Amino acid sequence: MSKASKKSRVFVDGALIGLSDAPNEMVARVRKMRRRGGELSPEVNVSYKEYNRDIIIHTDRGGVPADP
Repeated sequence: MSKASKKSRVFVDGALIGLSDAPNEMVARVRKMRRRGGELSPEVNVSYKEYNRDIIIHTDRGGVPADP
């Protein structure tokens, strides 16, 4: 199995945006940012599909705050 096949694909609103070596840690970090309030909207949802190693992030319009 090649190194690339061991990485998890990361999708945001259906678009492939990259790869992750540590999917569980990435999902935990996104959830922590969402729960802190202000870093990410509570409308942002994240899941990790172990069967295919995909990280799926769904946002609603305005889900990620813009820089001032």
